[in-house]
Amino acid sequence: MKTTTIPPLRVSPELREQAEAVLEQGETLSAFVLDALTRSIEYRKTRHEFIARGLASAAHAKKTGRYVPVDSVIGKLARKLARAKQRAPSPEAEDDLLRLYDFLLERNLAAAERALDAIRAAVELLRFSPFSCRKTLADNPFLRELIIPFGSAGYVALFEIEPRGVVNILAVRHQCEEDYR
Repeated sequence: MKTTTIPPLRVSPELREQAEAVLEQGETLSAFVLDALTRSIEYRKTRHEFIARGLASAAHAKKTGRYVPVDSVIGKLARKLARAKQRAPSPEAEDDLLRLYDFLLERNLAAAERALDAIRAAVELLRFSPFSCRKTLADNPFLRELIIPFGSAGYVALFEIEPRGVVNILAVRHQCEEDYR
């Protein structure tokens, strides 16, 4: 593969010192910048794909008129937890949220209970204040992301606010899923 250069980057002396202070042993500043650039590109690609998946979900739901009530999903999660306490959970996931929940169920039932509480609390926020969540696209104030704090990272739910305040959750991912497709 033939390489090329990117434009030179001028930074303050303080920023350079901060970058040099966190270099790993044997790591160069150039390698650090390349790693940061590569991660940022991957993060943005993943975020764009996440948004595209959510928008496709919205289009499909609008076309078919088929939505799943939040209480129904929360109920499924609660039933999965109850079954998991009696036997090993199924690795099969019905959708993003169930897939993420299965991940916890396989590893830590107590964490799964806390995750369910975190998801319930986050959904409650959407019931009374969906516009407090961050906008996903500058030109669409109705497409937003809800951060669901949980553990050291948590989840991100992409949702759309429809007229009359109806909120549709379109996609969910774990915040550490940079490579999730």
